[in-house]
Amino acid sequence: MRYQNTVLGGMLKVLPRRVFTSIVSRHEGDRYVKGFHAWDHLVTLLFGQLGGLSSLRELVELWNVQTPHHYHLGTGAVCRSTLSDANNRRPSAIFAELFAQLTGLASRSLRRDGEAVMRLIDATPIPLTSLHEWAQWNGRTRGLKAHVVYDPAADRPVHLEITAATVNDVMMARDLPIEPGAIYVFDKAYVDDRWWHRLHKAGCVFTATRRSSAMQRSAWPRSRKPRCPSTCDASSCAATTAVS
Repeated sequence: MRYQNTVLGGMLKVLPRRVFTSIVSRHEGDRYVKGFHAWDHLVTLLFGQLGGLSSLRELVELWNVQTPHHYHLGTGAVCRSTLSDANNRRPSAIFAELFAQLTGLASRSLRRDGEAVMRLIDATPIPLTSLHEWAQWNGRTRGLKAHVVYDPAADRPVHLEITAATVNDVMMARDLPIEPGAIYVFDKAYVDDRWWHRLHKAGCVFTATRRSSAMQRSAWPRSRKPRCPSTCDASSCAATTAVS
């Protein structure tokens, strides 16, 4: 019977294999590994993610059903203990850098003729059970936190970072590369005068949910009587301290 490429196989073709190999070498992802290499790990995780699988046991059982066809994917069968060890020991930075590389490829393929660049910044918790004793508790959630920069025009994330749940949202935002002239949208968890000043100097426009304790000053009076209460009788802006 003639072989037909699978959907997963077609998706793997767009991955820059040489770039991935160099990333693995830089992080020593295959050091002391005898059989289950980083490529095997990546393909297995993609299979589980695309299949919506919720446990290692389920992933391994379904994956090994089609073992004879995995040759075309450059991988093979896997044991649950081997996959578990790889998840614990292999640096997650390998997959984070690969994600950044793929994001860069998508950015170059998308046209932005005269369109303003908008970025949505937010973070969401990844709850873990009490079985994960290593997971930290931030007062509301035990687990991890995903920090995402999202491009609404392309309908895709452009930056993703996973941290402990105790890491403050704005701490990650401070380290993000600023895109000059972009429009940033975020909530009150990202209030930081110094970071806002950097955005302003880069020619960016940003909007954030105002904290109840934030100070405001009148910027200019409105020419007509507003329909809303007297607190809106003049355009206002946040009274932040200028940072040189």
